[in-house]
Amino acid sequence: MKRHPSLIPFSKHHHQALLLGQILQKNSPPYENIPADAKGKKEYFVSQHLELLKYHFDMEENLLFPFILNLTGDFRNFVDEIISEHRRMEILFEKIQNEADPKEAEDQLGKMLIAHVRKEERILFEDIQKKLNKNQLEELTKLTAGLDSTIGNCKI
Repeated sequence: MKRHPSLIPFSKHHHQALLLGQILQKNSPPYENIPADAKGKKEYFVSQHLELLKYHFDMEENLLFPFILNLTGDFRNFVDEIISEHRRMEILFEKIQNEADPKEAEDQLGKMLIAHVRKEERILFEDIQKKLNKNQLEELTKLTAGLDSTIGNCKI
């Protein structure tokens, strides 16, 4: 299903998160201009992506999720699951920043990011587009119109 304009800013973040997820995994292929060692990946993650991921989680939790939950309770369990995943990923953010050798945390975060994004795109966003009517989607478009899809230094 083609993505509704109200969800495009989130989908752009998701695209960047998918690429980051691949980069962070242990056996990732080399990417041009992106470090391959754990220390380099750590510096790359912190300098290029951490701010975007935190912003993205904040926008979902404080804008998107309250909006859809206010319209229908159908999303409650799924949203709770997504928020729980956000908290688990934030723990991994801290581990990556604070551990001398963050290789395992990077690998875990990479795998989790990919699974998380796919779940949101393939299940949540599809359901939002099916369950919300045209007027509700337009209202959501107004709310998301000012969202930035390239926060901080994020460059892939």
